[in-house]
Amino acid sequence: MKKIFGIILASALLFAAGCEVHHSAGGILAVEHVCYEEPPFYTYADYCEYYSGGTCCGWYVYDMNGTPCYEEWCEWDPTCGWEYEAEFCPLMY
Repeated sequence: MKKIFGIILASALLFAAGCEVHHSAGGILAVEHVCYEEPPFYTYADYCEYYSGGTCCGWYVYDMNGTPCYEEWCEWDPTCGWEYEAEFCPLMY
């Protein structure tokens, strides 16, 4: 019973982190990144950075102690789409 509960808990945590969980015939847990074809928000990005391997954009999500915080999403593989990269609140001086 503990093993089943552990698998369910691990699956829920990975799902919340933006991963899909797949169980193979051997019982080994495999994790894949989830990608979205469209940008993750309905508004224009607050910023975008262009790299040779892809594009990363950030969207404002909330304030923490008066500092704006952003979610950054990247499109590294055009066949996959947008992947969640990080959430951060830059220091304001």
